[in-house]
Amino acid sequence: MKSFLNGFTRGEVNKNVVLLSYGKHHCKIVKAWETDSRHRSSSDSDLKTDNELGEWIDPTPQVAVMFQGIDPDTEKPTGVIIRRFNLKGYTRFEELDDELVKSCFQSGTESYAVHEVTHTRIASEERTMQAINIFNEFLDACGIPIGYTFEGDDPLEVLIGKEINIVVDRKTYDGRNIPVVTKVEAVKEEITDTEEVL
Repeated sequence: MKSFLNGFTRGEVNKNVVLLSYGKHHCKIVKAWETDSRHRSSSDSDLKTDNELGEWIDPTPQVAVMFQGIDPDTEKPTGVIIRRFNLKGYTRFEELDDELVKSCFQSGTESYAVHEVTHTRIASEERTMQAINIFNEFLDACGIPIGYTFEGDDPLEVLIGKEINIVVDRKTYDGRNIPVVTKVEAVKEEITDTEEVL
């Protein structure tokens, strides 16, 4: 059996990389990539296990963004955090009409409606538009103009180096409090509260 460590070279531990703490942060975008809900990280091979996935086969398309906090006095990095922006939304089981209920089952912590035969979730136009709106708010805060078309080999490269304000807050997931980016704003604006935009 071939070891997964073949070809791995141990590197130095980067002690400067820490998770951004709760609160307001001025950040620079250092990485952005297309992914989906099957992936744990930016690696194509870092997939969730079957136990971590729901009972559906259709992953949620996402854009992941890595924010690096910047100390306003020293301009030095203060930590990083990743935010995933969903690009599609799905119907909850309790929202189904009587006809669709017969061909679907409920699954996941979000109570998604999943088709019994195809094992795909029922897309929601309203929730998809909400997800796209949240992503557009982020693009607006980055200064990306309305009508900009993402193209090329690395369409998200335009985001790298953009400065933005964020709020990191707690979100309960599977009984654990995890830090999440709950608000994004353009640098010229002062962050006034932690109103959630997820």
